[in-house]
Amino acid sequence: MSQADFLLHPVRMRIIQTLLSEDELTTAQLRERMPDVPVATLYRHIAELVTGNLLQIVREEKIRGTSERTYRLALELAQLDAQTVAAMSSEELQAAFGLFSAGLSADLGRYLQQPDLRPLEDGLTFAQIAVYASPEQYQQLMTTWQTALQGLMTQGPAPDRQRRILATIMVPVPQPASEGNQ
Repeated sequence: MSQADFLLHPVRMRIIQTLLSEDELTTAQLRERMPDVPVATLYRHIAELVTGNLLQIVREEKIRGTSERTYRLALELAQLDAQTVAAMSSEELQAAFGLFSAGLSADLGRYLQQPDLRPLEDGLTFAQIAVYASPEQYQQLMTTWQTALQGLMTQGPAPDRQRRILATIMVPVPQPASEGNQ
């Protein structure tokens, strides 16, 4: 099964999205967060994600005679790589983006459910800007951004650190025929 097939299935994507907003979850916690998914279906998709190396088993504990596993998302594997994106059809790209957007919306919804919202202090931002950049300038932007984020991505939890989700979307805008000739 291709990486796109793993990620584009609605139940598997919900599992991934749930784990994106939580460091680790047990099978029971995943069941609590997705009560509309039949238990057997949930277990089957968790197993497929583990087999596909998208989920990692962090630990196993014996609880009342049964084994309870705790999972963590293998973040480096849960993102669509360039080759996968290049091989996807327009419909698959639209579906992947829809799932990505739904995950962001769910993350925002969880944040907004807090009793004491402090969006300014918490650094909640979302914006859309347009820039003109040559391929070289765009690549430089991406390299600079990745370099700047690398240190933060390797840090673990600490009392003075709040976990934040940074999502990036770069969509090339087709040029009208009149602009392309300038």
